[in-house]
Amino acid sequence: MKEKLQEYALIAEIIGGIAIVLSLIFVGVQIQQSSNAAKAQTRTTLTQIAHEMIATQMTPEWADIDKAISEGKGLTDEQQRTFVINTIMQLRTAENVFYQHRVGTFDDEEFSGYRNFYKRMFSNPFVQEIWGNRRDDFSVVLQEEIDHLILEIKYDTQ
Repeated sequence: MKEKLQEYALIAEIIGGIAIVLSLIFVGVQIQQSSNAAKAQTRTTLTQIAHEMIATQMTPEWADIDKAISEGKGLTDEQQRTFVINTIMQLRTAENVFYQHRVGTFDDEEFSGYRNFYKRMFSNPFVQEIWGNRRDDFSVVLQEEIDHLILEIKYDTQ
C-alpha cells in the first residue's frame, strides 16, 4: 500500500511539473501575442499621424510654400509660421519613431525607411535652421540622432 501511495505521489509530481511547464509556455505565447499587438498598434498610430501630416500638406497654402522653397524664394511670415509648425510636428513624430526603434518596436530594416525619410527632410536648409533654433526642445537622444543625420548629409554632399 505504501508503495502504491509513493507511485501516486510520483505521478502527481510529474503531472504537476508538466502543468507548470505548460503554464509557462502559455504565458510566453500570451506575452509574444501582446507584444505583437502593441507593435502593430504603434505602427498603425504612426501611419495615421503620417497621413494627417500629408493631408496638411495637400492644401493650396502648402503648395505655395513648397513652390517658394523649391524656387529659392523667401517665405511670408505666415508661410514661415506654417512651415515651422509643420516641421515641429514632424520632429515630434521623429522623436517617437527613434524611441520606438531604440526600445525594439522597429527593427533596423523597418527603421531604415523612416531614417531615410528624415535624412531627406534634413537636407532642406530651412529644416536645418529650424532644428538649430528648436533643438533643445527635444530629447537628447533625438538631438544626437538628428545631428548625426546632418553630418551624414554634409558628408554625402562633399
